[in-house]
Amino acid sequence: MANHRRSVCHAHGQVSGWLPGSATIAFQDNDRLQFVVAIPQQISEAAGVISNRCVVQISGTLESNLVVSLHTSNPSVLNAPSSVTIPAGQTWAGFNVTPANDSQVNAPRPVTVTAQAPGWIDGTGTVTVVDDETPEEPFRAEPVEPCRQPTVEPAALMEIRSCNLIANGDFDCETSPAGPRKASPTIRMAAVLSSAL
Repeated sequence: MANHRRSVCHAHGQVSGWLPGSATIAFQDNDRLQFVVAIPQQISEAAGVISNRCVVQISGTLESNLVVSLHTSNPSVLNAPSSVTIPAGQTWAGFNVTPANDSQVNAPRPVTVTAQAPGWIDGTGTVTVVDDETPEEPFRAEPVEPCRQPTVEPAALMEIRSCNLIANGDFDCETSPAGPRKASPTIRMAAVLSSAL
């Protein structure tokens, strides 16, 4: 149990011809003077004031009040009182914290609360403040429509049925629509063409 330093005075009896004597013995506590900070592991930034859930503890009682300083690693995310008092005869004191709420989308942010006092070992507790905003949906790029090869209607394909040589050296040809399986025209030269050459 942690205690303040105590003094005990022992008085001795008086002996004839001797001066009365006394002795004072000082007892030093061997417990570690260290704080323990208990705080929720996670809170929402929209939770408002968090009361009755944060505590500074010590291992034993004290004979007088103890003022404990409190600090947060990121006051813009989590606010705490500057100090809290552990009353004499008590082993703990509670305090409130308030997360800061904003309209921005944030990742979870850890904040450490530290308890300090002269002659004592610091105590720490860490809480993660989570966001209450919903992030926007990620951008999705629409796929580009692939290029399409031009198509040729079957009706546009013509088959050359016969050709005749005319006087000016050109050919006079007779055509007809091609069938569905004929992709390239077939030229059938008339016998008169071969004889004319």
